[in-house]
Amino acid sequence: DKVQDPGLFLANLHQGISLEMALAAANQSNSTSRFQIEKQVVVTLPTNLKTCFPPETQGSFYKIDVVETDSNGRFDVVTMQVAMGRFLSGILYINLCSGTMFVETIIRRMDTLQNEFSLVARLSAEDIAAKLIPDSNLDERDRRVLILEGLPPALDAMARKAGCRVELKPIVDLALAFLMLEHDVVVIQAFRKSGEKDEILKNFALASLWFQPLVEAGHSNKQRIV
Repeated sequence: DKVQDPGLFLANLHQGISLEMALAAANQSNSTSRFQIEKQVVVTLPTNLKTCFPPETQGSFYKIDVVETDSNGRFDVVTMQVAMGRFLSGILYINLCSGTMFVETIIRRMDTLQNEFSLVARLSAEDIAAKLIPDSNLDERDRRVLILEGLPPALDAMARKAGCRVELKPIVDLALAFLMLEHDVVVIQAFRKSGEKDEILKNFALASLWFQPLVEAGHSNKQRIV
């Protein structure tokens, strides 16, 4: 059956009710489902990503805010925060980077540093991290995520070019390791260039709803975790 309200369907389904009941509740028009949730994920999207989520309706587990952004050289970013009354989660800053941009960043460093492969990887990771929200701006409960779109196709395209160096792939892997270990960035790969990132974002929203710890607004992470 066609789902009229995918957001409400997911919210109902994850209350532990049956598939049939969740589907029936999501397809009830002009009525309020009795399967309501108290928590809601507030998702902030830049205008160019506003179609990543289905439009919210009454009972959807997420609330969409579309904002005009000035990138200032940074990646597009989607933020997610869970709210339940006076309780809030930390903020997920989910950044989007194309595989082509990632590879080109490394190649620019390889061209200038020649055979200093470890240094190339470390500086490339710093270049990528500089396009994220600064670590100094984060609360202790906030996390930075990087969705890397289409890295394998980008590496394949570069490998077909004349003069491509065989060290590129190992340096890419090392740069990813530096990014995760030294800059505390969670890296998620979307292997396809289109479509997959939308599913990843939806999964992050649903995971946030159920697994993000909440604290009373104004309190530290050590207090009033619910």
